[in-house]
Order: sequence, then C-alpha cells, then structure tokens
Amino acid sequence: LFMPNITITWQSSNLANYLWGIDEETYIKTLSNPDETVLNPYTLSSSVINFSAGITHVYRVNDHWNTMAMASITDLDNKIIDNPAVERQFDYSFIFGVAYTF
Repeated sequence: LFMPNITITWQSSNLANYLWGIDEETYIKTLSNPDETVLNPYTLSSSVINFSAGITHVYRVNDHWNTMAMASITDLDNKIIDNPAVERQFDYSFIFGVAYTF
C-alpha cells in the first residue's frame, strides 16, 4: 500500500514563536553558559504556512507482521528561515516501523 500526501499547515503566531522563535529567557540562558551558542532573540510577527509532501508505504509480510516506512519534506515559511538559528529551508522526516498483530 502506497499513500502519497500533500499537506498545508497553518501555525498561529503564538505556535510559530513557540516552535521557531527564540525568547528572551532562552537568549539569557545562552549568554550565561559559555559552552552554548548564543542565540539572539527572534520573534515571528505573524502566522506562518508550511507546505509538505510525503509518502507512506505499508507492507503486509504475513497475517501477523507489517512494516511501515514514511518520508516527508516540509518547505518552511520564509518568516521561519529568517531566524538565524534555522539553518535550512526544508525539514525532513523519516520513520520506519514494524508491527505485530495478535
């Protein structure tokens, strides 16, 4: 079984800042620890939209065993990649699993 998907994800400014922003508290923590990379504060001023594409493959080995593999790529909104702590425009995800059915 192959299942392709295309997804559009909207994140409110509060959620986007939680996931992708750098608050003042984090900035101060990085300043106080000499082993940390200093991350300057960064706030997203509005909501963001990310676009994703992926594929899921489920293979039934026999009556009890199944395998699953999934891969996806997400194109991050420009407001996210403007954050200097974000190093790339795309976010990649890979999952592999095995399931046994009783």
